[in-house]
Amino acid sequence: MSVRPLHAVIFDLDGTLVDSATDIATSLNATLETLGRPPLPLLRVLDNVGHGMRHLIAGCLAESGGRAEDEALIDRALAIYRAQYAEHLADTTRPYQHVRETLEALAVTGLKLGICTNKPAALSERLLAALNLAQPFQAVVGGDTLPQRKPDPAPLLHAAAQLSTDPADTLFVGDSAPDEEAARRAGMRFAFHTQGYPHGSTDAFVAAFRFDRWDQFMALLTAEGMLRP
Repeated sequence: MSVRPLHAVIFDLDGTLVDSATDIATSLNATLETLGRPPLPLLRVLDNVGHGMRHLIAGCLAESGGRAEDEALIDRALAIYRAQYAEHLADTTRPYQHVRETLEALAVTGLKLGICTNKPAALSERLLAALNLAQPFQAVVGGDTLPQRKPDPAPLLHAAAQLSTDPADTLFVGDSAPDEEAARRAGMRFAFHTQGYPHGSTDAFVAAFRFDRWDQFMALLTAEGMLRP
C-alpha cells in the first residue's frame, strides 16, 4: 500500500527538539525554595512535564508536600516559576545533537515546519530565538494559544491550519503520551523521539516510526516513503 507523502512536519519542543530538563528543574526548585518547600530530584520534576505549566506546578507542589487542589497556592507558585524560568530558560538548554542539520535538510525538501508545545507560546518563541532555531518554523502553537492543550487535538489541528496542510499529510514528532494521543486524535502520523521525557511505558504508542538520534530522522522518513519524490 502506498504511503501519502508529507506536506508538513510539526514538532513538540521540550524533550523532542531541545533538552530543557535542567533549566526547568532549576527554575522549579527555585520556586519551591521561595515557597519554603524542599527541592525535588530532576526525574520527579520531569514526571510532571508535558501537560503544561500549571500541571507542572500543581504536580510538583503536591510532591513537595503542598496541596494540588490549593488554587491560590498554585497561582502564586506559577507566577514565581514563570518569572524564574523566563530569566533562565536557555542557561543550559540546547538542541539535541543533529537537530540543526535535520531542520536544514527538511527545509530543503520544501516541507512546511511548525511547533506545537504545551509550553506558553511567548516562552517557546523566546527559547527558539535564544537557540537560533526560530527561522525554519512557519507556525508556533503554545499551551496558551487555545483554551485546549495536548493531548487534545485542537492545538495540532490549529498548527496544521496555520501551515495550510491536511492533517493526513502531516507528521507530528514528539516524545510523550500527550504527543502521541494528540497526533492520533488529530489524524496525523506520529514519530516518537525515544530520548525525551516519555513518563512510563510507551509500548502502546501508535507511531509511524521511533528514533533514538536525530541523525536517523531523514533516513527513516525516506524509508517510510513519506518524502515526496
